[in-house]
Amino acid sequence: MRHSEAENSVSTISSSLSSSEEIRDLEMASIGEASTSANTVTSTSSREERFMILAKEVDAPAEFLEIAGRHLLGIHDLDTTGLKRAANENMMESIVDVMARAFLRCTAHADLVMMVLDDVHMLDELSWRVVQKLFNKAGNLFIICASRPVKSYKINIDPIFWSQLHEKYAKELRFSDMYLVGLPEHEILHLVSKRLGYEARDIDMFFCVDLHAKSGGMPHFATQMLDIIKKRNLYCEMENGKVGWRKDIRNEEVFSF
Repeated sequence: MRHSEAENSVSTISSSLSSSEEIRDLEMASIGEASTSANTVTSTSSREERFMILAKEVDAPAEFLEIAGRHLLGIHDLDTTGLKRAANENMMESIVDVMARAFLRCTAHADLVMMVLDDVHMLDELSWRVVQKLFNKAGNLFIICASRPVKSYKINIDPIFWSQLHEKYAKELRFSDMYLVGLPEHEILHLVSKRLGYEARDIDMFFCVDLHAKSGGMPHFATQMLDIIKKRNLYCEMENGKVGWRKDIRNEEVFSF
């Protein structure tokens, strides 16, 4: 894998493991709380100093500092003198391992850590390898993954690990999956009622059915669409006394969500 590809992969890994602000801090405050090493981390320690302490504690190779430090944290003057460099053939595996160890190190003080990963059908193979390492090594981690139907997407996960999740770990109650379907039309009707401020009986059913079809029954999408409908004033009280689409709206207004 080329170096530029490695940088993109690690960026995906980090964004999967934490929010952008948390990445910039890299949970460094927790190093001070949980540290048992001889290094002293104070509130006045610079971000660079805390990052270097973490890198040394997890025995990070120089490539980790160059990628995570420069590209993720924006630290351009890191001194990598004396740090080992990963062998080219093992560089990505080494960085994946360090990412996992850094996460475990920064969360070791917590009784429970919850990791929520959305759209994991888009997660790359190296990110999955970090998740797999955390699953196998962490004792205080609860992972929630959300995705589109996996039958419709190729999941870049180790097939052996995928099989273990659904067989061995499912039997051990370490893994479970559930399938969420969209809201039915009558629940979309109640959502329309609450969002637009009308009684459910006053909503035109064609309006409700149309919104259900356009949103796929997904409450998040339906809510966004209703907010736009309300903001653009795309609804009105019709001749039959029901609330529905305005007659004079253009098709592009209706479908430009």
